[in-house]
Amino acid sequence: MKKFNIIGLLLLLVGVFTSCKEETIVLTSELPQFETREGLMLLEVIVPYETGINDKIYIVGDFNGGTDAIGNPEWLLQRAEQKTGVPAKFGIYLNPSSFIDGKTLADGYYFYNIQNGPERNIDNEPTLHYEAPALGGRLNVFVNYWESSFLTPENPDDVEHDGYAIYILNNSTWTDLYLWAWGDDGNILGADASWPGLQATGQMNINGALYTYFDTGTANMGKTVKIIISNNGSPQTPAPEPEITLDKDWYFELTADGTLEEIDPNASVSHDGYAIFIYNNNPDFAELYAWVWEEGSGGEDFLGTGWPGVPFTGTQMINGVVYNYFDFGSGNDGKTVNFIVNNNNQGKQAEVDGLLLDKNYYYELSGLTLTAIDPETFTPSAPEIPEEPDPDEPKPSAEYNIYVLNETGWSDFYLYTWGDTQFFGDWPGEEASSTVTIGGETYLVFPVEGAGETQHLIFNNGKSGDDEIKVEQGDMTVTFDQDYYIKVTATQATFLTAPMANIYVNNQTGWDDVYLYGWGDAGNSFFGDWPGTKGTETELINGVNYIVFPFEAVGLQENLIFNNGKDDNDGKEQLSDFNVTLATDMYIVITGNGAQFENQ
Repeated sequence: MKKFNIIGLLLLLVGVFTSCKEETIVLTSELPQFETREGLMLLEVIVPYETGINDKIYIVGDFNGGTDAIGNPEWLLQRAEQKTGVPAKFGIYLNPSSFIDGKTLADGYYFYNIQNGPERNIDNEPTLHYEAPALGGRLNVFVNYWESSFLTPENPDDVEHDGYAIYILNNSTWTDLYLWAWGDDGNILGADASWPGLQATGQMNINGALYTYFDTGTANMGKTVKIIISNNGSPQTPAPEPEITLDKDWYFELTADGTLEEIDPNASVSHDGYAIFIYNNNPDFAELYAWVWEEGSGGEDFLGTGWPGVPFTGTQMINGVVYNYFDFGSGNDGKTVNFIVNNNNQGKQAEVDGLLLDKNYYYELSGLTLTAIDPETFTPSAPEIPEEPDPDEPKPSAEYNIYVLNETGWSDFYLYTWGDTQFFGDWPGEEASSTVTIGGETYLVFPVEGAGETQHLIFNNGKSGDDEIKVEQGDMTVTFDQDYYIKVTATQATFLTAPMANIYVNNQTGWDDVYLYGWGDAGNSFFGDWPGTKGTETELINGVNYIVFPFEAVGLQENLIFNNGKDDNDGKEQLSDFNVTLATDMYIVITGNGAQFENQ
């Protein structure tokens, strides 16, 4: 269902984590979503949150004839394919040879949305862009607001109409509404009218909802007619057509399936019990799901549906701001609950605890945080538009590791690098700072603070003269923007894929079965969907029979939830989230009170 935020829902540019050692922020809204093309300029346009998936957006400027470009398919933006957790962009390829009158993008341009009007700045003033990419390159362009964002609620009686009006609340994907109406006297739109009929007269915000309206003409007052609404001819609302008498204004909802249903624009939303209202300021949450449990229940599923819970109940406009709301149900009044909103099991969630269900609650979802707000005074803030990165600006450094499986037989082992700089000092370099065990193998660890530098590696025994031994290969070159795993023998060095490691679980819970579920950098499926992977493999170590969960040591941050794999009605038990870095073998003891690392 498409909704429009009248005061401007905001596009929040949210980072995703790309480094397993230090969280390097990449703005998901800036990720490329179109391929560049040789000889063409690509504009990727990041639009306001309220932009509909089928909105028609045109680029307009002196270079293409100004407003004459509106309606010309050559200047119509295309919407990128939606990817989970990534706000979809609109894009357009431009060929400078088609520009007119010697004009370029540097003469100024803006974007026009057929459904929501031209773009505006924070002061509701016209705005222009002047930047342009190189041929064969791309450029991110930000649209902060559409004109419709600044519409204020109106009383239909205060607007002068030509006769009675038909108001359409458009909750379909149709973008170009037309009215066809006829009665005993035939077509009421005029003898010269042809299908699809009358284009919409305008739009109006009534009680926080955006209506498209058609003035039916003073000459038609009192006539009885049948009406069809179409998307500029096709598709159209089906038979039987609503039959109305033009002795008043009429209000209809155009539903998602393209049918007309008469509605009362002044009807209030009825809730089942108390509700939580969330202003969604995080486009990574394309879908909102609620997971609720009552305090003191040991995490028992309040809804009886299993993770990720259930979709939110609906949307409601309050003081010009669109909220998603979830009704708790009147039968739960007086209970104290904990609440998680998640993006339908796609790895993002935010939590608020201790809600006593004796009132409604209002929150803003920003990043992964729920912040309490007052709906009477709350106004969404303007989005912070980041500056374009300077290509000459040095990349931020991050910590990476070189893991070495040493099979040389040398008594001493050193690593020397050469290239952009000497990371481990003068010859012979440095010894490993530590060792880790991964998948039963012991690796030497050489940490580096890197920012994409290219280095050549020489492994050696730290000796000089006749005692010196070194392994130097021309292809042993690395770029310090990731971890590396390398096996070194006395004669050669070989890159390895990330090895398999193990989580060894000392089960002191008394559960018959232990399941492991994980959520975090890898989403909510590192160990499978809830309840996760059942521990079936065991290993006896120092007299302790451990349950073994193997994993690929890729350095991701994950929150582990140990549970007994049972349903809510069958004695379900689970422990609190336990945060780990999935890089090495680890030993964890679990009891009824939680999980903790175990020394080995």
